[in-house]
Amino acid sequence: MRTITVYMAAFICNALLAGSGLAAQSGPVAQFTASGTVIDNPCQVSIPASIAFGDIGSTTIFTSNSVPADDHSKVLDIGITDCPAGSAINISFMGTTATIDKTVLATNQEASGAAKNVAVGFWDDAKGDLKVAVNSGVSHTATVLENGSTHFPFLMGLVLDNYTLPAVPGSVSASVQVKINFL
Repeated sequence: MRTITVYMAAFICNALLAGSGLAAQSGPVAQFTASGTVIDNPCQVSIPASIAFGDIGSTTIFTSNSVPADDHSKVLDIGITDCPAGSAINISFMGTTATIDKTVLATNQEASGAAKNVAVGFWDDAKGDLKVAVNSGVSHTATVLENGSTHFPFLMGLVLDNYTLPAVPGSVSASVQVKINFL
């Protein structure tokens, strides 16, 4: 990438000099070779199809500024296998954000019997419970080990969308896309 940028800058510079009368002067010429191999993505990803929170009391759901208690959170462990050792990978979450707290995932509050003012938050368990905002592109990067694997442990928890209002009891459902970037 750096070589292409320099090359493009040199091209633009030469184009600008062509109109100034300095184009007749020649300078050093640099040449580079680009090479590589295009392969199918050999990496395999394992992620649970769904995670159930179970019954959580409406008065025990808090804001996304703090990690939910163990009995209010679930582990989402995303496993990567069969990758070339040393590859760098990161993961981010994409989906519809909540109405007030734009860092958390909205739940389907329009469905009959749905909980209100409840959203789903994500925290990076490997980084001391660092909050991971939905649609931010932010997550941690992991390097694939010699055995071709790595994993990303996240915590998920139900949180309040609007901290000034209580959660209204009901069912909760939400969908998120997990974006895996091979760097």
